[in-house]
Amino acid sequence: MFRIFLLIAAVSTWLSARYIGSYTAELSRNDHYSSRGASLYRAADILQQDRANFHRFGLRDPADTGDGFFTTRSHRASMGRMLRRGWIEPGLAREIVERTPVVHVDIYSRHIEVRRVAGSPPPVKDNVYPSSPQPLRNVQNLLKNPDDVKYDALRRLQTHARSSDFGFRTHRYLKHRIIAVLPCKEVKTDTLWVLAESRPVANFDCHACIPVQSLFKYRWNGNTWELIQERFAIDKIGGWGAGPDAKDTALVRISPSRCAVAIRSGYASQGWGFDYYTLLGPTGHGLGEIFFTTLSANNGGVGEGPQTSWNTKIRLRPGTGEYYLIHLQRQGIAEGRPVNYAVSYSYRGGKYFPDRPDPLAGDN
Repeated sequence: MFRIFLLIAAVSTWLSARYIGSYTAELSRNDHYSSRGASLYRAADILQQDRANFHRFGLRDPADTGDGFFTTRSHRASMGRMLRRGWIEPGLAREIVERTPVVHVDIYSRHIEVRRVAGSPPPVKDNVYPSSPQPLRNVQNLLKNPDDVKYDALRRLQTHARSSDFGFRTHRYLKHRIIAVLPCKEVKTDTLWVLAESRPVANFDCHACIPVQSLFKYRWNGNTWELIQERFAIDKIGGWGAGPDAKDTALVRISPSRCAVAIRSGYASQGWGFDYYTLLGPTGHGLGEIFFTTLSANNGGVGEGPQTSWNTKIRLRPGTGEYYLIHLQRQGIAEGRPVNYAVSYSYRGGKYFPDRPDPLAGDN
């Protein structure tokens, strides 16, 4: 009896709903990532992102048509609720997540109805999405704020992934996310540095599964942000499938007119713990890793053997050349022996090198 009551209530709601309009959406690869770069795994979220791309970012696929309802953020946020109240063609929700179908959406005052459009693109082999027909140069016209820059960087990662596996040697498609957007003024010009991460979607949780980072540099030209440098797969930092977060990154000035991205990371295994420091910046011919060192080591979790517990104070200071010196002060115990020494690194030939031997620098 209770089920019959619920069915009657649902039918009454549908009958009282007011028809608003319809639209068609091609749910391309762009729609499978949020505006912040996170992969989307629910049909409602992908449908919502499609309308955000259409109305907010102007990223429109050939089969997309407009609507007069999901033009506002609040209405787009109701997409999930309206789909739960409504109807979707059997099997289509999974197809939306795994493929790139074209769908027809009928909008009512309280719910939506979603069905597949005949002639949608066939399933794609190995979960690799087809190339989007939307050219990147159209996106460049939208780069008015940092959110637009993040979206542009994600599109570039997605485009590059169609012809590169980023060194993962996998046939499964990759997912990408923005780690941080970092501002810096260089030679009286505002710049934005975008650090991003790429990793396989599945089976990527082993201790040696390390995400790949990419770096993009944009310059404000007085009207829009324009890309001036990019480096895909610039470094691999992390472990167990996870890399650095925004709290682990910062933009530091390595000269009066140049900046670099600083990344703090760590690793723990079998009672040992390590902290690392990486600088990604100008190498003379592009972007690359210009400095790496181990900041600390501790084997307190081993419970036996010589004690190791040392750490490093790091600071940048002016030197005789254009680039600042990186000054390290290391102190503690290394394999049972006291440690207390200072070493400076200077920028030469596109990278920082120690001015004297630094035995605790590490090579990981």
